[in-house]
Amino acid sequence: MVDTAKMKQITVTTGFGYFRDSEGKIICKAELPKGQHHCKDEYEYFEVIDKQELNAVQVFVPEPTQQELDEQKIREKMRQLAVDSLKDEGKLPPDWSEPYAKS
Repeated sequence: MVDTAKMKQITVTTGFGYFRDSEGKIICKAELPKGQHHCKDEYEYFEVIDKQELNAVQVFVPEPTQQELDEQKIREKMRQLAVDSLKDEGKLPPDWSEPYAKS
């Protein structure tokens, strides 16, 4: 359970806003009921006028690390090996392809 006694209070007036971390990166968008809410000290809340302005806000997406990229390649290779094996065993048709394959 979160200890709200150690958190700061924010006042939401428009219902639309976003949070920035201590490095100034936008970490998430928020649609909150108007009124008082708790917020972790390391985050700042910024309000916008309406949903349209909130939609224009760009949330920070970190670049994947080399390790994450390597792990993704391994997962893709393992999946392809499994699919090839199932095709060889006749458990998948030879022309089967991923339903949501990247083209």
